Amino acid sequence: MTGNFLGDFCTSRQIEKLPENMQKGIALHREIDAFTDASEEFIQLVNLLRPTQGKYSPVVADIIWDHYLAASGFYFEENELERFARHCYRVLLSHKDFMPPKALRFLNFAVEVNVFEAYATLNGVQKVFDGMSGRAAFDNNMPWAVDDIKSHYVQFEGLFQSFFPRLIHRCEEVRGKMILE
Repeated sequence: MTGNFLGDFCTSRQIEKLPENMQKGIALHREIDAFTDASEEFIQLVNLLRPTQGKYSPVVADIIWDHYLAASGFYFEENELERFARHCYRVLLSHKDFMPPKALRFLNFAVEVNVFEAYATLNGVQKVFDGMSGRAAFDNNMPWAVDDIKSHYVQFEGLFQSFFPRLIHRCEEVRGKMILE
């Protein structure tokens, strides 16, 4: 879990210094990103967002799919998301000594906002977009991304539901190879 969390934050040199299980988590995270970015549904979502979100469309699309994952019941049953979030924060905080400063800052933000549960509601996603907007390097429209979601809710959800079963299958394939190696 910690390695998967660190996937966006670690350089190659930092990865080499991590325990093997965290290295595998980072590899899985990066495989998920590559598989997602190449999928037809994700490309469609990014293209739908491009007029309003510009260069940040892929980032906004990632958060939108986090919302559908948390909100849809596709993966979480009632109250399970809350337990999952608490478990994640405990595990991640217990490994904070392995985290580069940028990852630790995001973890602190995630815990403060309760980002894993926040993804389940549009109000929570709004807080995530507001926080990300303030940290972004360039001008952006992230504070208005929830308007994009509201305008295309059913269409975005359909793209997510079409894609997500294939992502689960791909993760199982990759994890199976990692275990066998």
